Amino acid sequence: MLSSVTLDARVSSSGRNSTAPKDCTTAAETALQGELGLSTGLYPTNNLYMNDLDRVDQTHRGRLLVSCACGLALLMTLESIVGSILAASYFPTAAGAHASVARMHEAGILQSFHYWASALSIVVGFCLLVVGTWLGWYKSSNRGPYVASAAMFFLAMAFQVTGNVLPFDRHGVQTAAIESGIAARMPIVGRATSKLMLAGDQFGESTLQLWYKAHSLLLPTLFVLVVILLAYPLVRNRRTLSAVGVALPTVVGLVLALLVRSPFGTAATPADYTDFSARVSWYTWPMHGLLHMFDSLRPGLGWIGAGIIPGLFVVFVFSLPLWPRKVGVAPSRIGLGAFLALFFVAGAVFAGSSASLIGTRDPAEPVRVVQSSTGQAKIDPALVSRGKQLINSVGCSDCHGADGLQGGAGPSLKEVWKQHSDAQFYEGYIRKPTSVSPDSTMPAFADLKQQDLQALAEYLRSPK
Repeated sequence: MLSSVTLDARVSSSGRNSTAPKDCTTAAETALQGELGLSTGLYPTNNLYMNDLDRVDQTHRGRLLVSCACGLALLMTLESIVGSILAASYFPTAAGAHASVARMHEAGILQSFHYWASALSIVVGFCLLVVGTWLGWYKSSNRGPYVASAAMFFLAMAFQVTGNVLPFDRHGVQTAAIESGIAARMPIVGRATSKLMLAGDQFGESTLQLWYKAHSLLLPTLFVLVVILLAYPLVRNRRTLSAVGVALPTVVGLVLALLVRSPFGTAATPADYTDFSARVSWYTWPMHGLLHMFDSLRPGLGWIGAGIIPGLFVVFVFSLPLWPRKVGVAPSRIGLGAFLALFFVAGAVFAGSSASLIGTRDPAEPVRVVQSSTGQAKIDPALVSRGKQLINSVGCSDCHGADGLQGGAGPSLKEVWKQHSDAQFYEGYIRKPTSVSPDSTMPAFADLKQQDLQALAEYLRSPK
């Protein structure tokens, strides 16, 4: 707690006491220590404390961080301008999307800058969010830049997610199908959410057009509102900025665009609309890990890790400016550390590898086994019937539809018998999907009895 001597010093520094101690210039530093939890962690209610903290925020460090927030806004603004230029030659159709993006790749660096600026916006926004939370920006005159930086980070994530499908390559299309499938696993609202994301019951051209409108109209409109939120308090308070901080994100984006071409892949086909083979994108790596982590606790709980936990993180970040002033930064630091540790551990342990950042990002081709009728083990009709019943009773139909033939949160299983005829393959996949396909989002069913696994495998390898 601030001592009475320090409080007197702060009063003196404001001109209310003519007998000020000589060390009154340290009042702002003492206040900052209290704000950062270096003393009691309590937030004094005296308005002078806020003035001292604001004064500290005007130092070189505070000015640099606010400048980086403005630099992020500049980077995303240039990204949006370039995106508008590229949109003039883009055709959001199944037949024209991939070809138009391929021409952009050949034309010059505009497409690469658009991609790398989007990726870099996520990185810069995340760093500002972490630093701002740690330093307690949400309590001072930097509250506006803090909220704006957090909003730009989440908008950058949304730009990347919606833009990922626009090249209409195999990775982008399969990723969109996977994301809508994960949403479909949520109770009560899952199916409706998935239908909204797909603009229908399954991925198609209408999905591409919906995501294009969100990417080119909705998100840019929200970004303009965030820029106003950032600029208004800075202009009103006549804040000075660091030219280095403002320019640095854009300079890095230009260097990346010049040196590294953005990843691309072959054109998607209708088979990719229901294929879940794509590797996770780098920016969704923690959520992919959380999906697997919660599924490992109990099959079917993955939606908690992929949806609820990230949602709670968003609520945590935007609730900080509303916390009472007497609450110091220690609780917010603990909360931030807990979320970051959870994201990192889940990603490192459960997420597996991510799609390539350069070159082609095509998913691996499914392994297709072709056997003659004499080389294939005879199918047992009784086991097939038992397996069909189990598909609808052990939870498979929740993702794959009735009899596993409709699809939804997972792909339809109608044609899988053409890919594999070995019952042991299906048994291993059901028991632990990642042991066969490391990038699978399917939950493991390790507790199923062996006879049930055999029946399910027999049903899956039989013609439908």
